[in-house]
Amino acid sequence: LYLTFTDAFTSSEITWRSSSKITKLFGSEEDALEPLSFSANDLKRIEQLRDRRKTIPIMVLAAMLPGQTLEFSVQDERFRVLADRLKEEPVLGMIGFDPSTKEPLDVGVTVKINNLVVNENSCTISIEGHERFQLESDLYFNDDDAKSYYVADVEMVEKSCEIELTAQQMKEAKSLHDEIPDLVQDWMQWLYKTGHATPESMKLRLPAPGLMPKNIGDRSLWVGALINPLPGLGVCLEIRPSMLLCQTDLERVRLAHASLKASIDHMSGKQKLF
Repeated sequence: LYLTFTDAFTSSEITWRSSSKITKLFGSEEDALEPLSFSANDLKRIEQLRDRRKTIPIMVLAAMLPGQTLEFSVQDERFRVLADRLKEEPVLGMIGFDPSTKEPLDVGVTVKINNLVVNENSCTISIEGHERFQLESDLYFNDDDAKSYYVADVEMVEKSCEIELTAQQMKEAKSLHDEIPDLVQDWMQWLYKTGHATPESMKLRLPAPGLMPKNIGDRSLWVGALINPLPGLGVCLEIRPSMLLCQTDLERVRLAHASLKASIDHMSGKQKLF
């Protein structure tokens, strides 16, 4: 059994294709050809599902979290070609490496291009992490010539598609979430006390410094960006890849909470991480 889509993403009707099996199923060919009506909400959902899958250029450089910023320069002719595309279509994906295997991750974030300067010998780009995505294909070159760059098929990660937490799991997540502000305050004090950063330097390393999100998942991602800024501070294990791989808010807040405590213990001398 299959459907004929005249225009699946704009039409409000989809018609069954006639076949002997469908005729048996519906009782008559006329019934089998009866249009199926889609509501406005159905069409909106179909449009969202279509928009989740994209083919975008990919840079393999660093694991970034939503809201994190990074600026770097590249002396590579392939990036110059990519830069020309970004000027017309500013869509780029960023993935990092798995710390254990040293292989590229299959998760990453799209990035917003804040600034792009192309000089005679190099390109300088400033980016900000945006939406999370999952690779749906291997990385491949956009062309066969030597100046080609990586692209991949990706699917954007939607919060609504995650497994719903049980009441007990939500209670645990909320409890850990509520403890994070005090842990962050302790972490910042130890950071300044040990000379790893100053209030002024941290303002340059954080997206919206001081504005801690209220949502459990967003707050956890914010903590990941706080303790693993780009470039790093050397006071915490690398958790950005693990944060991107988390499947639920409970996993994210557990990771954020445990990483804050471990980093505090490291700076205070209670339990060194490395």
